[in-house]
Amino acid sequence: MTMKKTALLISLILLFTAVCSVASLASGTKPEDFPEFYDAKEYPEIEQALLGWHTGSVNVLSAYKVYQYADVSTSKFIDDLAAGKDPSGNLKDKYNWVAISKNSTFTIVQDSGKWSTAGQRSRSSETKPSQDISREAFDHALEGIEAASVKAFRITEIFTTFLLIRTQDAAYVVPFCARPDFTHLENGKRYTLEEAGTILRTTDFYTSPLEPGQNGGGGTSDIPVWYFIAGGVLLALIIAAAFVVILKKRKK
Repeated sequence: MTMKKTALLISLILLFTAVCSVASLASGTKPEDFPEFYDAKEYPEIEQALLGWHTGSVNVLSAYKVYQYADVSTSKFIDDLAAGKDPSGNLKDKYNWVAISKNSTFTIVQDSGKWSTAGQRSRSSETKPSQDISREAFDHALEGIEAASVKAFRITEIFTTFLLIRTQDAAYVVPFCARPDFTHLENGKRYTLEEAGTILRTTDFYTSPLEPGQNGGGGTSDIPVWYFIAGGVLLALIIAAAFVVILKKRKK
């Protein structure tokens, strides 16, 4: 093989390698607004916050941002979903971190420009429903679609963290809930906005909302009618007895 042919072959090999490298980088590019799973080099504030909470280091498996949702009622949120309204317009810029270790989940918040750990709870087991999103569950939620953006947000009143996944022409939500029996939504399943809203409209929370001052995880419970009848009879007897006593005193 001549020198010219050898040089040409080497050039073609180098060119092919460069093209493959660029293609590989392009295919691995994250969509805009991914929840930015933990990377100690990129997000040292998480390590610093956890060190302020613990005397020893914490082995963080993953961490992600949870954005705040607008101050609207949960019923309004459900109605918007059922109508196909994209929730991204109600997501605030403010967020907190959720960091997951082997045994615990930490909430990390920002106050006066500094990140600090605001709470810790035991990590849910693999068989126990949870609001927390593991890296594996996150990857599974994106299977089979080309996501343009992904954000996590929480609706506290129904104990649920949602992944909002937006493609070029559609939007989906993926719920992660501590009480899927309460929301009727399957954890980790991808729903269209209309599907999720329609299902949430069947819940006790939506059909029988709690009145101010009431407690509970679902709707109001009906009070049996006989409670009122018995109370009325008892009150009538008390009034009658008092009336008899007054008449006797007057006769004397």
